[in-house]
Amino acid sequence: MKKKLKAKADLSEFLKQAGRCEGEVTFLTGEGDCLNLKSLLSAYVFSAMAGRPDMLACGFVDCAREKDLDLLGPFLEEEQQPEELAQRPGAKQNKKRR
Repeated sequence: MKKKLKAKADLSEFLKQAGRCEGEVTFLTGEGDCLNLKSLLSAYVFSAMAGRPDMLACGFVDCAREKDLDLLGPFLEEEQQPEELAQRPGAKQNKKRR
């Protein structure tokens, strides 16, 4: 199940909770990269992205087990409509050229 990370989420605590999940927890970047957040190297790369909120805003957290959403829920946004997603910082917007 894919969900957006909250803009003000405590990333350190989020990674701790991701490590406690039973299933895989991945972060899918806007560029198409997939970071397994239970991997130390991937968690390091994810932490480095904290300085680039636009990169975090364009990505999704994906939980393999729906049960793990109980642990990660406080860090994830509720479902959003497509027009709300387009207004987030860093979101790509389609503009018509004249």
